Amino acid sequence: MMVSTLRSSNLVSISYLVTRYNYWGDDDGDGQSGVTTFENLMLSIIDKNNQAIGCSDVLTICNAPYKVELSSHNNQIASL
Repeated sequence: MMVSTLRSSNLVSISYLVTRYNYWGDDDGDGQSGVTTFENLMLSIIDKNNQAIGCSDVLTICNAPYKVELSSHNNQIASL
């Protein structure tokens, strides 16, 4: 689960996710040595009161519904 890697930060490296969870497929065979990227994904959780929720905070029904947003900017992924 990605959120468990974000307990102290709302950012996670795409390279970390790809290598840790094997999120990489290569149909044409040019990337069998892996993938490289220097970008991050950012997680944002907002409650019904429009308050930001920390990644280590407990979600409660009292503040539901929550808006969960994953964002990234200018990402480039290259096979090796």
